[in-house]
Formats: sequence, C-alpha cells, structure tokens
Amino acid sequence: MSSTVNGKPLAEVLASLRKVKYPAAKKGKYDYFKIDEYISVFDEIVGIANYLVDYTDFSYSKITTSQEQYTVKCRISILSDDGKVVLYRESYGGYTCQYEKNTGKDTNLSNSSNFACHAAFKNAAKRFGIFGAYCGGNNENSDVFSKEPDETSRNQNKKNSVINFVTDGKFEVIDTKDDRPVYKLNAYEIVGDVCRDSISQIIFYPNMYSKDAKKMNGYITKCCNSRTRMRIKVQCVAERNSVKQYVFKSFERAA
Repeated sequence: MSSTVNGKPLAEVLASLRKVKYPAAKKGKYDYFKIDEYISVFDEIVGIANYLVDYTDFSYSKITTSQEQYTVKCRISILSDDGKVVLYRESYGGYTCQYEKNTGKDTNLSNSSNFACHAAFKNAAKRFGIFGAYCGGNNENSDVFSKEPDETSRNQNKKNSVINFVTDGKFEVIDTKDDRPVYKLNAYEIVGDVCRDSISQIIFYPNMYSKDAKKMNGYITKCCNSRTRMRIKVQCVAERNSVKQYVFKSFERAA
C-alpha cells in the first residue's frame, strides 16, 4: 500500500495545490499572492504535520555601489503520514535593501531576512505548481501567475525581437541562479517615436547579461537615478494581466 499525505494520495495532494487561483492583493499596478496565502494552502492541503521548511545558504552581497541584497535557499519537503519525505522542491529568494533618502538607512533592516525567506518560500512553492503557476521555461521566477500558453502563443514566443524601451524604476532582484541575481525590470516599449502607455516586464538571467557585465552594471546604476532608454534583444514569453513578459537576450546598439 502506497503512503498517504494528510490522509490522501500524493497525486491528489499535488493536484489540489495546483488548482488555478488568481491573486487579489495588489502592489502598485500588479497583483500578487501574500506569503500568508502560500502558508495557508500548505497547512490546509498538505497538512501542518506533513511538510517541513528548511532555510540554508543565507548570504549578503553587494551587487553594485548602490545595491545590496540578502539571499537564502528554501527547501519545502512533503512528508507521508508515516513521517518519510516523499517529495521536495527548493529555490532561492532575495531581498534588495531599500534606503531612506534623508538618512540613507535601510528602511526594513529588522525584517530583511524575513523578506528574503518569504521570497524563497514562494519560489520553492511555485516549483510544486501552487495556484496553478506555470513553471515551465523562464516563467518560474515570476510572482504573477497564468495558465500555460496555447500552441499558437508558444510558437510566437520563440521569436527574438530588438525593441527600444524606457525603463520605469530600478532593477529588482527576484531570485538567484548559479549564485548570481536574476533581475526584473519594468519598462515601456517605444514604437517609432511614441512610448506605449502599458508597462512591460523584462527578466534578466545571469547567463545572458554576464556576456556584457560592464554595460549591465551601467544600466543598473542609471536606473536607480532616472528613467533610462535602452535598446535590447528580447524574447516575449507571455502576457499576463495585460502585461507583456520578456526575457533579455542581449544589448544592442542604438538605432
């Protein structure tokens, strides 16, 4: 007889975790799930006594002269009713320090480690497919969820395009890969000489941006201080809640 988890077969538990749900909380223009929602789902579906959470590899790093971050790895292990680990998923999460303009002090110093742990827990939970998260390809680091794209969308998404953008805000660390940060950047597409009204999100993976680290560091610094125009090659991977999602491929010369 196979082991059960919280009185149910593992396949049933995983199917319940993966039921599609859409976020109600908002952060600025974007919807997201609160950490309490992640934990409540595991408590209810997996069972309080049927999962373990371990945090390791906690670290602090200085990305540029103006950006510092904390990162940590989270492992979520699902236990059978007889106490054995039957499945686990793990991922890194990070928190970028935020500073007050007048004092220069970290506004969330006492909570920095908690924020990093929350991000890591969310990323590990997404690897179970929580809330119906589509975790294939490059979408696994996003905190916005959607159903898997259809065949037409997948074929369109394979194409790379060179696009002009105007950035909106600074680079945000959303995960780490091979001990290097994965960034998210909000930006507006420029079509001709006109800047579009709708914002897009660009994900920068280290295996791509490390090919021109000097230029990457330059943009990170510029975007901390002002809106910056950049011309880059990207791959469109999805559109969620009317927000286009791109993955950075390379920096291009200005047209």
